[in-house]
Amino acid sequence: MILDVYCLCVFLTVVDFFNQINILYGTLTEFCTDSLYPTMCAGPKHDQEGASLLLSKTCSNRNFIGVPFPRNFPDVVKIIFKRLFRIYAHIYHSHFQNIVGFGEEVHLNTCFKHFVLFTWHVASKSNDPQTLRMVAGAIANLCGNQKLHEMLIEDDGIKALLGMAQCGNSDVIAQVARGLANFAKCESRATVQGYRSGRSLLMEDGALSWLIANSIVTLSSTRRHIELAICHLAQNDDNAQDFISTGAAKELSRISSLESSREDIRNLAKKTLAWNPNFQVLMREEVHVSYLNFYKDVLVFERAL
Repeated sequence: MILDVYCLCVFLTVVDFFNQINILYGTLTEFCTDSLYPTMCAGPKHDQEGASLLLSKTCSNRNFIGVPFPRNFPDVVKIIFKRLFRIYAHIYHSHFQNIVGFGEEVHLNTCFKHFVLFTWHVASKSNDPQTLRMVAGAIANLCGNQKLHEMLIEDDGIKALLGMAQCGNSDVIAQVARGLANFAKCESRATVQGYRSGRSLLMEDGALSWLIANSIVTLSSTRRHIELAICHLAQNDDNAQDFISTGAAKELSRISSLESSREDIRNLAKKTLAWNPNFQVLMREEVHVSYLNFYKDVLVFERAL
C-alpha cells in the first residue's frame, strides 16, 4: 500500500512536469521544426534520442485506469525523466533566445529548478552513477544562473550536489566541481559589479571544505574546475576569514605556483593573492614561520656536529 502511494505521488509529479514542459515547448513549435532540427539535440555531441517522441505521444487508454503500477515502474520513470531532461537541454541550447523574447525565461528556470530538485530527491535513493551524473550536471547548469543562487541554497541544492559526490564516481565528481565553479564565477562577477555583497552563499554548505579536500585529483578537467572555484571565491574580500581559517589561502598559494597546469589559473591566483591585503599578511607570516623553522633546523644540525 505504501509503495502504491509513493508510486502515485511520483506518477502525478511526472505528469505535472510533462505538462509544464509541454506548455513551454508549445510556444516554440514554429522555431523547432523537423527541417531546422531533424534531431532534438543540445549540441553536436548530445543527440536527444527519444525526447521528441515523448512530446508527440499522449495516452488516453482507459484500460490503464485502476491497474496497479507495474514492477518496472521506477525504470520507466527514469527513462521519462531522462527524456524530459533532454528536452530542457535542447530548449536551453537552441531556443533560449526565443524563450527570452517571449518573456518566459523566469518560468523556464523555475520549472527546470523544480524538476532538478525533485529528480535529486529520487536520485538520492539511487547508486546508479549515470543517474547521479545526469542530476549533478543539471544542478551544475543551474549554478551558472546567478538569479537562482538563493533558491538553490534555500532548497538545499548545493548540499544535494555535494552529497552526490560521495558516490566516488569520477564523472559525478567532475559535475559537482563544475557546478561549484559556475556558482563561484557568477557570484564573483556579481560582487565585483556591485550586484551583491557579503560572504559567499557557498560558505554555509561546506563547499569550500569540499574544494580543499578534492583540490588534488587525477582528472585535470575536474582539478581545473576546483581551482577556478577557489580563485573566484577568493576574489570576494568577505570570504578572506574563511579562507584563512580553513587553509584555503594556502591552497590558493599552491595554485599560484607551478603546481597548477593552467597558466591562466596560476595568473588568476597570483592576482588574487596580490590584490587582497589579508592574504598578503598571511603570506608574510608563512614566510616568517618558514624562516624560523629553517633557523631551528640549522641550530639542530650545528649541535649535532
